[in-house]
Parts: sequence; C-alpha cells; structure tokens
Amino acid sequence: MQSQMLSYTGDAMLMRSPVMMDAWFHYRETAGKPVKEVRDPWLNERVLSYGRASNYEHSGTVSSLSSIKSATQNGVTTTIGNLVEVDHSMTFGDSGGPLYGGNTAMGLLSNMNREGTLAYYKKIKTVENTLRLTVCKDPVCS
Repeated sequence: MQSQMLSYTGDAMLMRSPVMMDAWFHYRETAGKPVKEVRDPWLNERVLSYGRASNYEHSGTVSSLSSIKSATQNGVTTTIGNLVEVDHSMTFGDSGGPLYGGNTAMGLLSNMNREGTLAYYKKIKTVENTLRLTVCKDPVCS
C-alpha cells in the first residue's frame, strides 16, 4: 500500500462559472449572498455550508481547527492535515462547496467521515495561500 501526505496543502480547487461570475456564495443555483469578508473560522463558531449534490444549506458548529483526515483509494492512502471539523453531514459530491457564516468566506469542503456526521474543510486562508489567489469580495470582483 502506498501512502502520501498532503501536508496543509493540496485538495483545493476553485472554479469560476460563466453563469456565476461574481463575488457571491451560491448556496442554491438560483440564490446566493455576497462575500463581504474572508477569514478562517473560529472554534465553536456556528457556520453554514452548501453542497450541490445535496442542494441545500447545512448548519453546524466548528469542533476542531486542526483535524487530520486520511482516505485510501486504489491502494494509495492520502492524509490531509490542518482541516476544520464541523459537526454536520454532507453528501458525496458536495466536495469543494463553501463554508461560510453570514457574508464571510471561511473554507472549502474537503472530506466527510463514513457515518456522515462530520465534515472537513480546508481553511480559506490556506486555500488562498496554496493557490496564490485572493477570494473576491463584493461589490467588485476583478
């Protein structure tokens, strides 16, 4: 069995849709809210997330700011560290969905536990630093 460690990097992708070219979280395909602030979440903070596969907002509480998650696929184990753990369920296919509170961008969905009761997010500042980008804030996304 092969193993690799994605130490505090990797497993993050941001894409711009030709339909949604603005500085908004789209928590439904036809509804969203503007991003006004970008920061990492705080421990015990109430947060929201959106999953396209489950097609609705999920709410939960941040239970850890430094979780480690491993997954094995085709004999290769990948371990990702420095994840935000939130006590809510997401659905397979929701990966990459936003973690937010109000109008604040906080992270991207990375993984879920087997039971479907915990979700793991990459911190938004880690995503920005890893991909060398800045998340757009409303009203102008340049």
